Amino acid sequence: MLEDTYIHDRFSAVTAASAGFVTLRRFHVKNYSETIFNSGTTILAEDSLFEDLTAGSSDALEIQGGPPGSVVRRCTFRRSTGVNSDAVDFNGTSGAMVESCLIHHCTDKGISLGAAAANGATDANIVVSNCLIYAVGTGIAIKDDSTAGLFNNTVTESAIGFHLYNKFFPPVRAGRTRQQRLQQHPLGNTASAILTNGSTLRWIIAIYRAPTGRAGNISADPLFANPAWHDYRLGAGSPAIGSGLAGASMGVTFPSEASLLRP
Repeated sequence: MLEDTYIHDRFSAVTAASAGFVTLRRFHVKNYSETIFNSGTTILAEDSLFEDLTAGSSDALEIQGGPPGSVVRRCTFRRSTGVNSDAVDFNGTSGAMVESCLIHHCTDKGISLGAAAANGATDANIVVSNCLIYAVGTGIAIKDDSTAGLFNNTVTESAIGFHLYNKFFPPVRAGRTRQQRLQQHPLGNTASAILTNGSTLRWIIAIYRAPTGRAGNISADPLFANPAWHDYRLGAGSPAIGSGLAGASMGVTFPSEASLLRP
C-alpha cells in the first residue's frame, strides 16, 4: 500500500510485476515518465493525482496483463509534454474499471485499450464510467479486438472523441463497445468518433457534432456552463438534461471529487 505518498522527479515512479494486489490511495506523483503494473498485478488507485509526464513516450498509469479486479477511481491525470503520452493505458487486461476520473491535457490518449504487441493479448470488458476527458489527442481508444463499456462520460475539446481501430497487423477485428447503454458528450471534438478495420460502436444516447440518423442521439450544442474555463456542467436549457436513460442527464455527473480538481 502506498498511501499519503508523494513521488516526484523520477523516470519510473512505481513498477510492480507479479505483485499481487497494490493500493494507491491519496497518492501524488509528479514530473515522471510512468507507473506500470504488469504480469498479473491487480491495483486499486483512488483519490490520487498523476501529473506532468516528462518523457516523449509515457503512460501516467499502465496496467499490462492484469487479471480482473483493478479499479481506478476519483483520480486526476493531467499534463504531458511528450508526443506519445497516455493517461491510462491497458494492455492485455480484463475486467478493470475507470470511474469518476478527470483527464486533461495529455498529448495522446486519455484512455487507451489494446494489445501490447502484434498477436498479443487484448483487453476485455473494461468499463469507463462518469469520467471527464478534455484537451487530449484522443479521448478513448479501443484497439485490436478489445472490448469496453462506456457510461456517462463527457469527452470534449480533443482531436478525436472515440477511436476504434487496429494498431497491429495482420488485422484482427478492431475495438468494440459491448454495452449499449451509452451516454456521452463527444461534442466539441474535431471528430466525434472514427471507426476502421471492422470496429463497432453502439451509440444509444449521445450528443454529436453532426446528425447520426439514430433515434435517441442528438445533434446540438450541450450548452456547457463555461467551456472556456473547462466548466462542463450542463447549463440551463441544455438538451442533455433529462434526455438520457430513464430521464437521467447525459454525460459526467457533477459534482464528483475528480471533476472539482480543475487547475
